[in-house]
Amino acid sequence: MAEEAIQKLNSMLALAQEVNLTGLAASLEILAKCFKNMSDCAEAIRWYEQCLSMRRHIHGEEADRPDIASIMEVLGECHEQLGNRPEAATWREKSREMRQKL
Repeated sequence: MAEEAIQKLNSMLALAQEVNLTGLAASLEILAKCFKNMSDCAEAIRWYEQCLSMRRHIHGEEADRPDIASIMEVLGECHEQLGNRPEAATWREKSREMRQKL
């Protein structure tokens, strides 16, 4: 009986941790959007990359998800606005490839 209770508690703790990380990823994305909306693409890239890293941590490095594809697309847009065309093309291609898998 105690083992069952411990297992349930561990499951609940794992879920709570995932929810907290998801909230953190969402906050990072909101911050990134704010900088993009203020036309500070260099700073937006910094925060979008942190958001992408967090989402990959949550869902797995190889996970194909619409939210991850969207972040990649926006990273491409930001790099394009900064004149980093090769980097923009790379992010857009990654986004396109992921969307095709969904």
